[in-house]
Amino acid sequence: MIVSATLAIAQDDFLHCFEEAQSESAGTGDCLGSITTVVADLPHEFPSAPSSVPTLLVRPRPFEAGGSFPSVPVHAQDEHMERARELSSRDYTHAGHQRIARMGHEYVDNMNAIWTHPSSGAAIFVGDWRAAQGPATTLISKGITHIVNCAEDLDNYCEGEPSLAFLRFHVIEWAFAGDATRVQQASTTEQLSFVQRLFDFVDGALSNGRSVLVHCRAGMHRAGTTGVLLRMYKTGEGAGQATKRAQAARSVIRPDELGGPNGTLPRLLRMFESSQARTHRP
Repeated sequence: MIVSATLAIAQDDFLHCFEEAQSESAGTGDCLGSITTVVADLPHEFPSAPSSVPTLLVRPRPFEAGGSFPSVPVHAQDEHMERARELSSRDYTHAGHQRIARMGHEYVDNMNAIWTHPSSGAAIFVGDWRAAQGPATTLISKGITHIVNCAEDLDNYCEGEPSLAFLRFHVIEWAFAGDATRVQQASTTEQLSFVQRLFDFVDGALSNGRSVLVHCRAGMHRAGTTGVLLRMYKTGEGAGQATKRAQAARSVIRPDELGGPNGTLPRLLRMFESSQARTHRP
């Protein structure tokens, strides 16, 4: 069987797996035996890869689930492949790190307000890990008392400060209602219940005139998408309009950069947009 894409268990194993993929006698088992995530096309991460072959990076997920995850054989059931196609927190963190390195001095703001309450002035900030590191006095001086951590693989910085409240919002697991051990996707009701936890946490701050910091590694993908989602929730804007306005405040926000328009994060925005349309239907 010819594998249609190059699969790599780790960067160092890329060429080995590519050679296997070229062989008609090679099954996909050697490269797919224990995968749980597949990263979208990122050819710049592997400059030695032949340009004619789509580059997919495969990473294990045990660190997220707190244990081992079922292997995904070649002829796995659709529900397992559904999970296998998703990107992991480490993939997004790695991509954010690489993007910051490529941008160099052009990347300067560690947080930006992407929505401001019209009367209280309380804001929703989207930022990176540097913003989340504070120190706590810096966050409090900006009116920030609530912090949303969208990166499962990053600590809750400043967690010991009693004036700050924290929410872990594993946005890349929205389709599974935040459960990294789940295989089948959750129902729309469960998915909306998962994002409602975010809305309630943010509303709890804004209703008291307090601001919120939403962060991940770079404030581009996971936190950027969460910020767009919050704009949609607060303003009723559609996904496209909310994305553009969030990007006007923080230009590095890129919900679709890794997975394209059908990636995990853009699908979340479309799901919520559809739910808003149903809710406001005459």
